[in-house]
Amino acid sequence: MIKSKKIKVLVISILCILTITIGLSYGYYLLNKIQENNNIVASKCFNLEFTNEKNAISLDNMYPISDEEGRKLTPYSFTITNTCDMLAGYTVNMEMLEGTTLNSKYLDVMINNEEIKLLTNYESTNTVITGSTESRILAKGTLAYNDSADYTVRFWMDKDVEDTEAMNKIFKSKIVISATPSSWNPKDAGYDTLHDAILANEYQTTPADAIKKIEAKGEPDLSKTAPAIKWIEKTGSTTNQTVIKPALKAIKSDDQTSELTENDTKLKLFTKLLFDDETAYYTLSDPVYVDPTTIDYNGNIHYYFGSELVGYRNSTKKLFSSIATVGRKIYEVKGATKINSKATWNNVEYDGITYNLGLQIMESEQLEIDSSDKGLYQDTDDYGKTYYYRGNIKNNNVYFAGFYWQIIRINGDGSIRLLYNGTNPGKKQSINLETTYFNDRKEIPWNVGYMYGNEESTSYNEAYTNINDSNIKLKVDSWYKLNILNKNYEIFLNKFVGFCGDRTLYHGDGISTDFPTTFGGYERYSMNIAKFSCKDLSRDLYTTGNSSLGNKVLTYPIGLITYDELIFAGLSKSKINGYAWVVGEYYSMTPSNYNTTQKTATMFGVKKNGEINVWRLEDHIGAIPVINLKSDVKITGGIGTSNDPYVIDTNN
Repeated sequence: MIKSKKIKVLVISILCILTITIGLSYGYYLLNKIQENNNIVASKCFNLEFTNEKNAISLDNMYPISDEEGRKLTPYSFTITNTCDMLAGYTVNMEMLEGTTLNSKYLDVMINNEEIKLLTNYESTNTVITGSTESRILAKGTLAYNDSADYTVRFWMDKDVEDTEAMNKIFKSKIVISATPSSWNPKDAGYDTLHDAILANEYQTTPADAIKKIEAKGEPDLSKTAPAIKWIEKTGSTTNQTVIKPALKAIKSDDQTSELTENDTKLKLFTKLLFDDETAYYTLSDPVYVDPTTIDYNGNIHYYFGSELVGYRNSTKKLFSSIATVGRKIYEVKGATKINSKATWNNVEYDGITYNLGLQIMESEQLEIDSSDKGLYQDTDDYGKTYYYRGNIKNNNVYFAGFYWQIIRINGDGSIRLLYNGTNPGKKQSINLETTYFNDRKEIPWNVGYMYGNEESTSYNEAYTNINDSNIKLKVDSWYKLNILNKNYEIFLNKFVGFCGDRTLYHGDGISTDFPTTFGGYERYSMNIAKFSCKDLSRDLYTTGNSSLGNKVLTYPIGLITYDELIFAGLSKSKINGYAWVVGEYYSMTPSNYNTTQKTATMFGVKKNGEINVWRLEDHIGAIPVINLKSDVKITGGIGTSNDPYVIDTNN
């Protein structure tokens, strides 16, 4: 049996009150004075909270399993939070308790989604719990005030165990958080460039060792969100809704009501409800048309969707009954009353029924069920190896040029890609705190380009040249000129790394407004994949004139995030993830498709709830730019958290 239980961290609080007597003398004159106020010496607050514990591990009849099977085990998860106004350094230790008879060399351990290692390969440390036989450091880090770190731990018997010494043994353990006041940061550790600080800070080790650890993690499953999310049903507040229906005597009373039926005098309720724990969507089934006042709601659950109304159809000159769906709100009916009334439809008065419904809103709650998939990962872009942040991470914050930013990744050439975060490090902000639309003329398919061809273009090559600036590019360029160029911050930027606005075709010709077009990003969306590399470098990799790659058409080295970067960051097709660090409401620069029914071109982007969305060109949402800092920009300090971000040294 394996158990993992919590251990509370000790709080150290020392208060010393001293009274000091000061004596003064000169010759035989003697004067004594006693200090009136106490001298108080108190230790600074030092405390870590150990919270959100889930799924303590208990493995009965444990036997050797493969790493693939081990990865699927339900992890023990917890959160560490620094509640004091000082840096706290911590280690996450696994401590083997008294009574353990299984040698730790037989156990595989995976902390978060890191490399799987035998427990004996983790650094040993002193035990804390009386009677414990062994302690191993699984992870370590530093937290600023109010910052937190999430961890998951899985362990299992290694598949290669054959020794009979492992049979009929017991392994007991607890996770112990050991913490001390800390002043550690990458700069003080000798890593004063942002590039090296990012790597060193991930494991509090050398950048070279960090790269080895990152590479050992392998590739994440991009078809899943990071972290893994589960939604649960939740009842919300109560409300009332009034619905007016025609009375039975009004049905077929004249030509206007000739198509109404008895069901139109009743309400459409549903007796079954299904909930999707991945999308948080409710589905109703088994409808009944009923007078809601005839139902005993004690034990007979009925659901209501939308608001029923009677309308007039000009084509038939008849009244009709319909349901106006309001968003995705679904209600459980708690009670109903009715009164006879008069109602007017199409300027004619009829006998009606006014139903007053007592309703309870059906809602949902998002739970983070597995935060293992997080931190830095490695992939390849058009410039080389790139290291990107994924999941619910909290250590990718930067302060530069008077604004907060978040690190998307270290590019293949070593430069650092940043996503604008405004003046509030805890919330995505659009530039100038204003929403904007992506481009004019939504009915033109090629207006999906960050830049695009002329409206009279008749071929793909003409339409998808880079002659005209999109509306969002004009906004971003204007912001850049005012806040970066005019304030002399441009010297810290890498001006040559590009931004991919992939306009390659998946289906369609990209020109016709009578046939649909889908672009390369939509292909990757449909296949649940993502790529950092740009398919058509000469057309769609937006770069400045002196760049070695790309279309070389940008005046300023600034762009937008891509659909693929959103997926690598932790979002996923058709799933909601409110915990990934990229959550907000803004455009990417990756086109999705052209819809012939609505005559509208669309772009990929993000919704506030953490869902990949297809935004129309005319939608007014956030414009959140992306820049690239030079690989050798220096920092004055910081550990990357929102409360202690890396601060770019702009004085040198």
